[in-house]
Amino acid sequence: DKLDKPKLVAVKDNSELVDPWLKYCEQGMLTGKAFSFRTIDAYRIYANQVISKFGKVTPATLEKALLSVDREKAAAKDKMYKACVCFMKYLIKKKHLEPSALEQVKDLKPKNHKPVKRACLTEQQAKTLIAVSKDIEDKILVY
Repeated sequence: DKLDKPKLVAVKDNSELVDPWLKYCEQGMLTGKAFSFRTIDAYRIYANQVISKFGKVTPATLEKALLSVDREKAAAKDKMYKACVCFMKYLIKKKHLEPSALEQVKDLKPKNHKPVKRACLTEQQAKTLIAVSKDIEDKILVY
């Protein structure tokens, strides 16, 4: 016997599916783990950004959305990717997206993060600090 392939349920855009998806995440019904409220808020923001710009979350629209994020915003790009992949899992579960979509987006996962900028002193600032320091320990810390 040949198994029938499940038919996809067509939707014009994904905007109506965001709230039910986040409810699933909140209850832990998607991954088995309840998501924190901060994660849910972040996922709502990033998924709605993609949906408002492209109408749907698909491998093609995720790629376009990630390309539109400034490369200096590596963390935002990573969060957008994670939110959209999670949403795609929900769409697959509800038969709005083919399961192969997850395989298509694996290569889109942001791989590198720009290091956090650290405050550094110029040589002149360090010399000034050393000059005004009274304790030898403070001078050693600056040096």
